[in-house]
Formats: sequence, C-alpha cells, structure tokens
Amino acid sequence: MDEKIFWTHREEFLLILNQFLENTISFDEFETVFTLLYYEINEQANMYNRDLAKIEKFQPSTEGNGFATARGGIFRSFEEVEDEICTKLEFNNYVKNIFSRFFK
Repeated sequence: MDEKIFWTHREEFLLILNQFLENTISFDEFETVFTLLYYEINEQANMYNRDLAKIEKFQPSTEGNGFATARGGIFRSFEEVEDEICTKLEFNNYVKNIFSRFFK
C-alpha cells in the first residue's frame, strides 16, 4: 500500500530531488523539505491502514515498485550524513542513483 501512496506523490518527490541534484537547494534545505513531505505522505498511508473502507477500495499497483523503500533509504541516510557514516558526496551519489532509477 505504501508503494502506491508514495508513487502517487512521485512528482513532489521528483521536484525536491531535482532541486537538490541541481544545487538549487542545499543539503539542509533538502533534508527539511524531504522530511516534511515524507511525514505528510506517511500520515496519509497511516490513514489508509486505519480506515477499512478505504482499504477495501484500494487498488494495488506495480508502478514505482520499490519507490517507497528508496524514499525510506533517503530518509534514513540523512542521519548517516549527520553521524558522519557517509559523506554528503556519497549521499548525493545515492540520491542520483535513486533519481535515475525512478525518473528517467
């Protein structure tokens, strides 16, 4: 279910990822905007989990297979940069790979 919900908001994520990769926004701005969007969409997914009537009407999709997982990987990687487990350059390359995988 998360895949479908996050995939329907892919354009919003695409915009943010693209701004970061084109250096239009800084790492800190990207982290803030991405995190806010992440939590907003995550809350929508949680509403589906709580509302059985919505679940009955829900139509699964194979589009964006793995997108929710990839978006979660970006979210978790913010902490890795802050903890100096990976560099901002490594993070940037990770985001580029995700961008090219889902938004060719």
